Amino acid sequence: MKTISVLLVSFFISMSLYSQTIISDTAIVVKERSQSYYYIRKPWAFEAGVALTALIYDSKTVLWMNDVLTSSYKLEVERENIFFSTNFHLYNTSTTDDIVINHQKIIEGTNMNSLKYSFKLGYRFNLAWKTTVHTSLGIVKSDFIVLTKDYWGNSCKIPSQMGYLVNVGINQYFKMAPHYYCLLFLDYNLNYSNYSKLSSDLGNTFHSIDFGIAFKFWNRKQVLMDDLSWHNNQ
Repeated sequence: MKTISVLLVSFFISMSLYSQTIISDTAIVVKERSQSYYYIRKPWAFEAGVALTALIYDSKTVLWMNDVLTSSYKLEVERENIFFSTNFHLYNTSTTDDIVINHQKIIEGTNMNSLKYSFKLGYRFNLAWKTTVHTSLGIVKSDFIVLTKDYWGNSCKIPSQMGYLVNVGINQYFKMAPHYYCLLFLDYNLNYSNYSKLSSDLGNTFHSIDFGIAFKFWNRKQVLMDDLSWHNNQ
């Protein structure tokens, strides 16, 4: 895991030498009622997206909980290529084997909801043709909500688990309007889950692959052409 992290960081640091300016227009001229003004891009950008996500568990965990294809959602804030994002997905599943967690026996076929959410901090590199690549590090939390109840109406409680992740991804931007973009993204996350703390029968990793669509816009300021010379001197 440490070797993978070092290789990823080294690779993207070297790529930063060739990083171009951020994808977006810096100033857009608009004419309205014989008066011209500029839209000046500010450094902050905001993004929201939805994705189809494949969750692939390690060889031990998959014996208890199957791999799954589900949906995920993300929100992101960016300032000049440095970004902070949060992702979450909720899906329903059934256990595929008996297991003892927290001194409770969870039998095969137990119905539960699985909620996973992550927080990531990373850097984006701009390439040609409105394409970017990015890498990030973050934390991931897993919650399991058991829905199946016993004869007395009680359900098992599974403690939440916190781990960390390494992320890489690629984005393709499509301009919709000045400072507004639609983008397709493909993300890969290697997650260290800490599931072995729940049971020695479980492993510690799972992979997640996201393919989705997002919308991104930059904060901007309207400046009259008469004020442009003042703006350029700031």
